[in-house]
Order: sequence, then structure tokens, then C-alpha cells
Amino acid sequence: MKNILVTGATGTLGRALIKQLLKQHFQVNALSSRQNPLLPPEVKIYRGDLVTNSGLIEAVHNNDVIIHCASDPANHWQVDVAGTRYLLDAIGKNRDIHFIYISIAGIEKSDYSYYKTKKETEDLIREYGLPWSVLRTTQFHSFVLKFIESFDNNKEQPIIIPEGMRFQSVDIAEVAGRLTELIKEGPLALLPTMGGPEVICFEEMVEMYLQIFGRNNIIQVKPLRAARYDLFRSGVNLCPEHADGKITWKQFLRSQLLKRRIER
Repeated sequence: MKNILVTGATGTLGRALIKQLLKQHFQVNALSSRQNPLLPPEVKIYRGDLVTNSGLIEAVHNNDVIIHCASDPANHWQVDVAGTRYLLDAIGKNRDIHFIYISIAGIEKSDYSYYKTKKETEDLIREYGLPWSVLRTTQFHSFVLKFIESFDNNKEQPIIIPEGMRFQSVDIAEVAGRLTELIKEGPLALLPTMGGPEVICFEEMVEMYLQIFGRNNIIQVKPLRAARYDLFRSGVNLCPEHADGKITWKQFLRSQLLKRRIER
């Protein structure tokens, strides 16, 4: 049985990945900076911090595969670049450990600061000397949902959104499944980008969101400017030639509606 270490274990992808790994009967270990992270009892938790370079040597010991999901858009240089270097140094060069990194579609085509950091992290992994795989994906459905909710501050007022943005969002569970497959496939370097099943304009995604959640708000599309809006207008976040995901945006929203009803 292979030992798998997951970083970013308490994030949305980390939790979905751990669920998949346990179903496949791997020994799952988790790196977390939290005092008492809520993870399944079968998971062995290692307390460590990528920013302070603490607890990493103990965490990486005796693992066959490390799946590096930890990332922080708000603190991306320290977590993604410096933190990854600390993690790699804890492993040591030329060891037979498969290092898997989750990245983002289009990072090599953008000057957006977070994307530049992700590309720098990829380069660091490639040059370090470990067997490696990097899987880039389009935005998660859950990311787009939170993005929509950031414009939806008043439940009865018009929702004002930026014009011209498009997404090809993918389901987190499907990404977790692909990462799990990589354990069996072995190191593959930079993989084809994994995209969701359809490219949809943001206005249409908001319309579906309102319809499924039983809302009748007016949508107002305006030429709002921000670096992130421009990024999602540019099309670098899309990969229509790799529509690998099966779960659509509408199916995801319906599952979220059901989940919220159950939680009430």
C-alpha cells in the first residue's frame, strides 16, 4: 500500500482528494498548519507550516507520493514559491518520490501576479530533480459559485457583474479523481490541461444560478475593470480542446441546492 501525503488537506480540493484516496485504500497522510483539523480518522495528520518551514521533514518521511495542493492567492509568493521550495528541500533531491502539483490553466500566457507565481512554482518543481507531474485545470465550479456570490450582496437588488468573462469550470471531485489516477500512472511531467465540459459566458452562469436557486434578480452587465476580470475576459483560462469534465455547471448548481436543503 502506498503512503500518500496531501498538502492543503483542509482546502476544498484537499478534502475531495482525501475522500478519493481513502476509497482507493491508500494510506493517507495530511500536512496541516491547523491545531485540530477536521479530517477523517483514518488520516494521519502532520502539523507543519509551509511559510515557516516547520514540521516538513517529519511530514514527508516514508511517503511514496506527495500531492501538493496548498496554495494561497493572497500570500502566493510565500506559500506557493517559498513554501514549495521548503517542501522540496525537506524531501531532498534525487529521491524516488512522485511529486504531484495542481496548477491552473493558462498560467504561462498571463501577467496576472498569482498566475506568474504558479508558473514559477511549476518551474521550481521541474528543475528540482524529483519524479514529477503537474496537472493544470480550469477554474472549479465552486470557485465560480463563490465568485458569483461576491457580486450578490443584496438578495433583492440587481446583480452587477463585469462584461465579457467566460469560464470552463470543472468539478472538484473529477479533478480529485484525476489526481488519484496519477498515483497509479506514475510521473508524467506536464500533463494536458483538464477543463470542464463547456465554455459558458459569465452572464449565462449567473442566470442559471438565479434560476436554480429560485431568484428573480435583474442582472446588470457593466464594463467593470480589474486585473482578475481582465484575466477571465482574455480566454487564457479556457481549454476547449480538453473538455474532459462530465459534470456541468447546471448539474453542480442542482447538487448545491440539494446540499443546502439537506443542511437546513
